[in-house]
Amino acid sequence: MTGSLVFLRSYERINIFTEDPCDYVEFLLNNYFIVPEQFEEKPLVDMIRERKRQPITYNYLDSPRHFTILTTTTCNARCFYCYELKSKGKTPMSIETAEKVAKYIITHCPKGIEVSLDWFGGEPLFN
Repeated sequence: MTGSLVFLRSYERINIFTEDPCDYVEFLLNNYFIVPEQFEEKPLVDMIRERKRQPITYNYLDSPRHFTILTTTTCNARCFYCYELKSKGKTPMSIETAEKVAKYIITHCPKGIEVSLDWFGGEPLFN
């Protein structure tokens, strides 16, 4: 629900529910690791989800800031773990496509906002 994680040793788990509770029970309660038996979780979960929800158009369509570019599937490294080693089609990105990608990024990105690029494929600089 909150994305939080805590690790407890076996003896720490046992001490949570004793008559003389351990000093970290308050932390566990405040961070929803444990809740009272009558606690209604659904309203809290709904509130958290609503706060984190942003329309997909806001994040991805109206103002993209991150792009992954596949320039080629060709590579000369021959890494043993590569899934493309046995690929028959070695496809380089054409100059025309590269220009269209650059134009798209320039046209659709918010002005004055940092943009990040990931290069993907075989060896991106091979092309």
